[in-house]
Amino acid sequence: GMTYKAAMARLKLGGGKAVIIGDPRKQKSPELMQSMGRFVEQMGGRYITAEDSGIAVSDIKLMAQNTQHVSGVSAKYRYDGGEADGNPAPSTAYGVFVGLQATVKYR
Repeated sequence: GMTYKAAMARLKLGGGKAVIIGDPRKQKSPELMQSMGRFVEQMGGRYITAEDSGIAVSDIKLMAQNTQHVSGVSAKYRYDGGEADGNPAPSTAYGVFVGLQATVKYR
């Protein structure tokens, strides 16, 4: 799905995913996130990691200690009085809302 979204937006990026195999309740640690950052850095910019299911903005900030190839560690706007931390959920929700509005208007 992300590759198609990127293509429709005419971005020069694809839609890769990274997976850290393990039980996040038992094995997720700052050291593991920093190790992932070192791995991403070895990709030399061919891969940019960001927050997703099971990975929080705080995890991305740990990865960013070892790579510059991260996205979503900060945001311009905040919602609900919280910190503007790069969490994409508010923007995603707004996009869905606007899409539904356009759908209803079209109908």
